[in-house]
Amino acid sequence: MIIKRNSSGSGFSLAEILITVVILGILSTIAVNVSASEADRAKVNAAQIALAGWLQLVQRSALLQKSLQANQGGCTVNFTSAFTNQGNGTQIASVSPAACAPNSSILLDIPNLGSSSLSASFTAQSIIFTPRGTISSDAESPITEIRFLISRSSLLRCIRISGLVGVIEIGSRGSGSTLTDECSDYTRI
Repeated sequence: MIIKRNSSGSGFSLAEILITVVILGILSTIAVNVSASEADRAKVNAAQIALAGWLQLVQRSALLQKSLQANQGGCTVNFTSAFTNQGNGTQIASVSPAACAPNSSILLDIPNLGSSSLSASFTAQSIIFTPRGTISSDAESPITEIRFLISRSSLLRCIRISGLVGVIEIGSRGSGSTLTDECSDYTRI
């Protein structure tokens, strides 16, 4: 038996190959944009979690001090003035006395920050964690808020220290945010 091949249906046409290349290009562009967005989200989350953890250490250290008077002892956290487009090594806050934390200041240290930068704002320049577990601040409001925004994304992350008891919470706001926006979705840490 002899089998005849139909030569008109074999292989791909130039149009089919071009359409496949265009579709693969579109899919790879989407994948790169999504991964860059996720990387930015991880970077701003890292800054938020590092500062919130450092504040908890300072707060716990203040609680271990022996003074029973609210205005004596304690740990004072001084925040850097608001900053825009800063990179790794930027000081975010310092504490006094230095014994209140393993590191007397916290620096911006985000792995793989690359060409991205961080902006931050603070509603108070300083807060005091007292040995009695209360806080006081130089702001008029009993709530101190710290806001972080990473360049290229508009993902806002916040830390809120609320009330006289110093509850530390982290919050966020989705894309399209600026440093003047309010965070929502707070979670106590």
